[in-house]
Amino acid sequence: MINLRNIALWSLVVATIVQNAEALTLTGKVTKDGVPARYARLYLTGEQRPIRTDKTGTFTVTVSSPGTFTITPVVRGNFTSSPLNRLVTVNSSNVTELNFSLTRVTEKATARGRITDAAGAPLSNTAVQISGVGRIATDANGVFVRSGLSSGNYFLSANAAGLTFSPSLRQIKITNGRGVTVNFRGRPLDAGANIATYLSGLYTVSLSRTSGQCAALPSSISGAATVSQTKDRVRVSLPNLGATTLRATSNGFEGVVSKRRLGCTLNGNVKGTYSSQDQAAVTGNLEIVCPGQSNCSGSFVGTLKRQ
Repeated sequence: MINLRNIALWSLVVATIVQNAEALTLTGKVTKDGVPARYARLYLTGEQRPIRTDKTGTFTVTVSSPGTFTITPVVRGNFTSSPLNRLVTVNSSNVTELNFSLTRVTEKATARGRITDAAGAPLSNTAVQISGVGRIATDANGVFVRSGLSSGNYFLSANAAGLTFSPSLRQIKITNGRGVTVNFRGRPLDAGANIATYLSGLYTVSLSRTSGQCAALPSSISGAATVSQTKDRVRVSLPNLGATTLRATSNGFEGVVSKRRLGCTLNGNVKGTYSSQDQAAVTGNLEIVCPGQSNCSGSFVGTLKRQ
């Protein structure tokens, strides 16, 4: 005879076993520099294959039974994870908010070098300009050191009255805290030489619009500028105008500017006349042409001064 009471009891036991055997999930999110880390990899203890985040940086992993697990994100390159890993205990419910933040480690670096004359003797108290950083001077041995530089591109130039330097302008790239060494060699300016030969360096430009009423043309142009000279050409990089190659003259540079900006064409001419090795008077006329709009033009005047 069938014992209904035993059947009911066994049914309850089986139901309990099935319920306990239901899979449990662990869920979290990985960000990288504050944005979701797409397809980032993580490892769960006991699992050979990695877990991967989706397009939103979210991951979900299933565990078949309760226990204690460690989740560790894979960190590559110049990044660190916070936390490094997570120890999570799973009992009878799902676990969420297992989040990780990957952030870039910004290591500082040092730019150093030595400045000598043509015979190799050290040049002390010689100025070295580093773009975006400032000016430093060499010591008694002709050595300069600038520490604390973040990753990025920098221009370096040396400057002293009556001297020209090789290289005249040097661009360096700081990456992952690696230092850079740049040496300069100075020699006296040649008597009667074309001043354009000695223009290269870092400058501050300040131009004001003297004519023309047009919203498309700025009322002023100011900021950092670079000048590099090769043979009879001078390459000038001005704020808002970018780099333009101009013709070297006996006392400066001049030439035509032609640029495309946001669907518009910027045309004109620029002329620089140096009053000394460190400063030039700059004039220019610019016209901006935009499809479907009236043309507008203006004149600018100002200075280009070595930093």
